[in-house]
Amino acid sequence: MKLTKVGILSFAKLQGIFGIFVGVFVGIFFSFFLFLLAGIVASSMGFDKVPLVSKLLISFVLIISFPLFYGVIGFIGGAFGAWMYNFASKRVGGLEVEFER
Repeated sequence: MKLTKVGILSFAKLQGIFGIFVGVFVGIFFSFFLFLLAGIVASSMGFDKVPLVSKLLISFVLIISFPLFYGVIGFIGGAFGAWMYNFASKRVGGLEVEFER
């Protein structure tokens, strides 16, 4: 069996979903460490505290924006990758795939 063509939109949607999942984890990771580091940085600069509302707002923005960004980049990258595969498979004959029953 040979895989000779990949649906560009279907692959792009799949990569976009994967990007959203990665973005959720990256957003949570960054917001957690930014939440912790905000107090350390503020105290090293001579401020007493960073208001909790500010830290929560920044964390919320990161948790929302990272999945959106990673999803969009995943969708665009998936579409471009599928297009590149289709372009190359016409010239080299596709990818051989073997399934076991």
